[in-house]
Amino acid sequence: MVHVHNFFAQGVEERQREEEDADLAEATDRYDLEFRMRKQDRLRGGSYWSNGNNR
Repeated sequence: MVHVHNFFAQGVEERQREEEDADLAEATDRYDLEFRMRKQDRLRGGSYWSNGNNR
């Protein structure tokens, strides 16, 4: 049962990350990109760079 929960939780997190990445990809310039990154930070309650998103 725990494995099933982990499977679905991972799927939700992956979809959320894909949506966030797609939003960042729509940025028109670096200022827009920085604005979108800060917006995601505020929604998530943390720093974009400290959450392992700096691939």
